[in-house]
Parts: sequence; C-alpha cells; structure tokens
Amino acid sequence: MKPIITDTNSFFDIISIGALQEFFSLDYEICTTVFVIQKIRQSDQKEAIEEFIRLKKLMVFDFSSDEIEAIERFETSKNFKGITDKSV
Repeated sequence: MKPIITDTNSFFDIISIGALQEFFSLDYEICTTVFVIQKIRQSDQKEAIEEFIRLKKLMVFDFSSDEIEAIERFETSKNFKGITDKSV
C-alpha cells in the first residue's frame, strides 16, 4: 500500500502529537509531492520531514515543467484549485 499525503496539515498534525517516528515506522511506502513539502516552512518541522526523505521513508514526487503546466490546467472542483491539491 502507498498512502499519499495530500495536505501539508497532515504532516503538521502528526508532528504536533509527536508521532512522526511511529508514522514512518509503519510498513507502508508513504508518498507526497514536492508542493506539499514546500509548504513546510518551520525549520524544525522541515528538518524532521527531510530526515525521512533522506532515509527513503518518504517518497517525494517532483514534476517537469510540462507536467506542472498540465497540473495547472487540470480542472478540479472548487475545493481543489491550488497546485498543491492538484498535484496529488
């Protein structure tokens, strides 16, 4: 199973309850996009997430310029207008 984190707030919630280590200890390949990661601004939170990227516990999908253009043109419901939402 590959759970995909689609919202940066999910990471914030997991960090706030002190369960980041446990979350990444689950037997899943956890994925997200570069746009979700870029929304993490607080340095200690960013460092914590980057550690799991380095350990290959978190797979981060990046996009080419053509893919970004396609994402921006992608029609979604009114609740998913930002590139972060559309990229997942």
